[in-house]
Amino acid sequence: MQAVLASVAVTYTLTSPLRCNTQLAARGHVLCSSNVVQVGPHLTGTALDMALPSAEWGPRDVIDIMMAALHSSNADSPRPFFGYKCALRFLSPAHQAAGLALASAGPMMFAQYIQQPHKLPLATWNEYRCDGDLVQIEKPRCEAYQQVMVRPNADAAWKSVRWLLVKDGGQWMVEAVFVSEPDQPTDATFGQTSKLEPVAFLSSEQTRRLFDQLDEDASGEISLSELEQAVDRLGIGMDRQTLARLFSRFGTDESSGIGYAEFEQLINTANEAWWAGKTERCEAGTLAAILSSSATSETPREVVQTVMGALRHKDEPYAEHGAAVATRYCSPTNRASALTPAQFDRYLEEPWYRLLLEWDEIQHDEAEVEPSIETSGSSNRASEEVLVRRAGTDSWSIISYELSRHNGRWLIDSVDITE
Repeated sequence: MQAVLASVAVTYTLTSPLRCNTQLAARGHVLCSSNVVQVGPHLTGTALDMALPSAEWGPRDVIDIMMAALHSSNADSPRPFFGYKCALRFLSPAHQAAGLALASAGPMMFAQYIQQPHKLPLATWNEYRCDGDLVQIEKPRCEAYQQVMVRPNADAAWKSVRWLLVKDGGQWMVEAVFVSEPDQPTDATFGQTSKLEPVAFLSSEQTRRLFDQLDEDASGEISLSELEQAVDRLGIGMDRQTLARLFSRFGTDESSGIGYAEFEQLINTANEAWWAGKTERCEAGTLAAILSSSATSETPREVVQTVMGALRHKDEPYAEHGAAVATRYCSPTNRASALTPAQFDRYLEEPWYRLLLEWDEIQHDEAEVEPSIETSGSSNRASEEVLVRRAGTDSWSIISYELSRHNGRWLIDSVDITE
């Protein structure tokens, strides 16, 4: 039997879909109610240009402004890259493309980011509707989630887009947008920098984690063969001669490999060049950007561990906490992503889901430190299995998770329970 899961968070409140922000109302704009189709953008030209981050905007206001900014009618009117410049204002510092707001060519590069094949639903929409309630989480930080369905015309199929917003300095900002298609690292190849998805700066912890992932033999250095394996796994279009040249540039020699200090230099130098607004990127910069895009704040296993722990204690520290945590990690294609914590909590009471709430022992495959990530066509899908059993039973049950990566974050597509 298949279950649909997702994850993380804390106390939540539901924002009424009928609420209307006074500033938008003053411009003749009324926010769409859930499942009410909006055709075209309400904000254009001067009105859109005046929409700046403010404590007066609610999460749905920000989503509506972003949708208007990305609409084709505003993208390059009244001036080139106008809509993209407006959209950049509302990105939180943790968003993958946030640094582009500081670059002179930032709006142009953000246009390239949005026009990647797997993000096109955001650039080609002409109709959209909110799918379900807005879920707002108050602790440990203030977050909001909204599922939105988009399509280019009335005859086209709907595609799901999930918005994650955070309150930064009292203002709601966009931290991530999860489109139904997962990230596509194969879009980013050498000689095709216009398709390269930019990445945010990695923290020291993330850089160290990425280094350790590439250093498969834990020698403290990344060998040329390990770098070649990473290039193949991520689908990077780089020939061996170019890779060897880069390796010799950042490593002392082929036998000693690239140490952590050299690796950190590679990542930092490339990101600084990108945020400076350079339209042409060096080979090292391209390689570093793609390697950075493979880093994530949580691995697939950590996501599964977070969800399993929250569901096992589903009403701690408050009612429906586990359901709120679970829905936090839903991918856009997961049909549970549009559920409120209360609705998700009711699903958990069904007999075939109760194992998620009642397990007493859990085991992971300790021999497999990293998840099994597909290498045929995409490195942005992963599978994780855990063994669980109730107290007093000898047999183990298998819970299988399928995950995909969106905006560099692992989210849950589905869960299969075998008892």
